[in-house]
Amino acid sequence: MNFNYNMGAAGLSHSMSLSDNTYLHSTLSLNGAEYLYNEKSRLDSLDPSKLFPLHKTQMVQSKAALTSRLTHVFNPHFTIKGGVDASNLIYQLQGNARDYQGGTFPQILDASGNSTWGKSTTWKKSR
Repeated sequence: MNFNYNMGAAGLSHSMSLSDNTYLHSTLSLNGAEYLYNEKSRLDSLDPSKLFPLHKTQMVQSKAALTSRLTHVFNPHFTIKGGVDASNLIYQLQGNARDYQGGTFPQILDASGNSTWGKSTTWKKSR
């Protein structure tokens, strides 16, 4: 059996003052991962050095996310914040498994797609 996992991540953050009482903070993050699983076995008793594939699975996924927050301080007792959160997930899944009766190694998994999510928020804070 072999199992491999690869991943990476990166992010940027930016803050700026729009006025003495108003601030904007934004973050962008990117990450990705790859999972690989490969299993082989000796199925030929006459040739035990020969390995036959039993299972093979590969999954790749990546995600991008953006968060942005605007804060305005009216006075020490009253602050209002609003913002946006958004993300996009992309995935791909493939897999094969041995068919012992037919002696083949057909593909049994083949899926890909993406999912997008977003929301906006606003809240007030009083002390």
